[in-house]
Amino acid sequence: VLGTAYTIYSWTTNPNGSVEGFNHNDSAKIINTYQAMTGTYTIGGISPDYAGFGTAVTDLSNGGVCGPVTFNVRNGIYNEQVILPVIYGASAINTVTFQSENNDSTLVTLTFSPTVADNYTLRLNGSDYVIFRKMTLKATGATYSTVIQINNGSIKNLFANNILEGISTISTSTNLAVVYENTLANTNNTIENNVFKDGSYGLYYSGSGLNDSIIVRGNTFTNQYYSAIYVGLCDGVTVEGNEVTSNSAYTGFYGIYLNDCDLNISVAKNRLSVPQGTALYLYYCDGTAVNRGLIANNFIHSAGTAVSSGIDNYYSPYQNFYYN
Repeated sequence: VLGTAYTIYSWTTNPNGSVEGFNHNDSAKIINTYQAMTGTYTIGGISPDYAGFGTAVTDLSNGGVCGPVTFNVRNGIYNEQVILPVIYGASAINTVTFQSENNDSTLVTLTFSPTVADNYTLRLNGSDYVIFRKMTLKATGATYSTVIQINNGSIKNLFANNILEGISTISTSTNLAVVYENTLANTNNTIENNVFKDGSYGLYYSGSGLNDSIIVRGNTFTNQYYSAIYVGLCDGVTVEGNEVTSNSAYTGFYGIYLNDCDLNISVAKNRLSVPQGTALYLYYCDGTAVNRGLIANNFIHSAGTAVSSGIDNYYSPYQNFYYN
């Protein structure tokens, strides 16, 4: 039974067909072990498997998984703060998926008002192979309002086709970034086909310098105040097919800012329309003769009455700029 703690006993008798002469070391037990999860479950609505995200995550944390797991989330607003820890048994095959049951991102909302101690609505805390798709994730705090925090070695996760909504702000603080990452090597994560709304940053991904290889693809970023996409210390990063527009009055606004992202980075097919500041900034992004970066086929518009730049390449050698 899911959610039930079991104690498992084992022992031996008649070793080699003989009477046990010393029986003080012939038994063992495991306490507080839980059933692993596999299959499809429901969250919310009428007669669900789980009333909310929290109890579902508790079972995941306790028992892990022994097959692919899908949580179909029914229509509604879920006012919860969710933290996903290490999920034992998760793999490229045994993925854990949270998705809208109706495949409509506007019908399911996970929302919370974070504080300084716990600045997130959803936190990946060392969890791997987790998928969130076709939902709205939202943060509503006035001073601390991060929607998703990715930390402590969370790898190969996917966020796809979601609405990720922060608050409208005139702050440059990362406390108001919609998606925030900066602790340990959170590698090979994909952020794809989402809508980012508001926040100081849309995506702030500071990386570890350990070949993070994240993918930011096909997203729409709207009305961030300081920067739509900031990626630092992420070698081999892919930023492709995103659209950035903003009403920011900040003269130092950045559309895409790559900081010390080395080797074969790819920034391609993005549409950047910024009110002022810099549409695309490369800062100490070092390619090599063998692993050159590619900056290609981007449509860039930078306006305003302050200093504006389309592409600013600062000490970033071995980059190929084509057809921008």
